[in-house]
Amino acid sequence: MIKIRWMGTPEDLKWFRKHLEEDKEIRLQNVSDRLPISTSNRYFRMMAEIEKVEDKERTTGQKKDRR
Repeated sequence: MIKIRWMGTPEDLKWFRKHLEEDKEIRLQNVSDRLPISTSNRYFRMMAEIEKVEDKERTTGQKKDRR
């Protein structure tokens, strides 16, 4: 699992999240709401966790049970 944080305008955040969600090689999890940056009124940040999708999941479309 990789934890990421990205910053930008609300439009930038929405654009980047869309691309992360469309990527078939990763699974986006635990995405935060848009959070303010204390030093800026224009820019915000978001955080998420991403996981590499295993080859079997990619071809079958099934998620692996993680219990």
